[in-house]
Amino acid sequence: MKPVRFSHLRHMAKSPAHYRAALDGEREDTLAMRLGRLVHAMVLGGDYLVWDGTRRGKEWDRFEAENLGREIVTASELAQVEPVAAAVMSSELAAPLLDGAHEQLIGWEIGGRKCKGRLDVLNAAFITDLKSTTNAEPGWFARHATTMGYHAQLAWYLDGAQAAGLAIAPRCYVVAVEMKSPHVVTCLELTDRALDMGRRAYRLWWERLMVCERSDYWPGYVEGIAPLDVPEDETLWIDGEEVAA
Repeated sequence: MKPVRFSHLRHMAKSPAHYRAALDGEREDTLAMRLGRLVHAMVLGGDYLVWDGTRRGKEWDRFEAENLGREIVTASELAQVEPVAAAVMSSELAAPLLDGAHEQLIGWEIGGRKCKGRLDVLNAAFITDLKSTTNAEPGWFARHATTMGYHAQLAWYLDGAQAAGLAIAPRCYVVAVEMKSPHVVTCLELTDRALDMGRRAYRLWWERLMVCERSDYWPGYVEGIAPLDVPEDETLWIDGEEVAA
């Protein structure tokens, strides 16, 4: 049985069916995902190859086949990401939060079930995750982070590092950088409450996963007929005229 990774576990927030699909299926590789990985590689020191052309044609097919399993980016993608990475690396606030072991793979167990995680930055004093985003304004990003489960992801990594025997202080940061100019960089520290709520979230998903694995039953959103209602203050329109509900 494969070790549990957060990238899969987070799908339990939608349904067990979504978790199973994420575990079994191939993830669609989008441009946004490639650019995000390239930001990580350029800032944190990952490996990638540059293809000076477009992702089509016989030459591209041959090059891709010769480099299976390696990260390939086009010259235009590289040019798009270079100022993003430069913004992060020139940030005086971000620099100390990126100091540590990069892309550190750790393994641990929960109740005998194996888990894995890859931490962007692992430091004895903190853990940092680098996120590329459309909006690094603190208020917007906090809401986005909650929706995406970033607080649960950092709590998962923190608990995993400690379970793996690493002496890590319970401090977690996010360095968020906007992909579009002016590539604003915002550094955020997760509060104790955010980590606590993140821990509660991933533990709830974990408990549901254990039940599904034991039963080999992977339901969707609901198992019966769900009601479909409208809000009490819903506005009614007839022929373009607003009428009382």
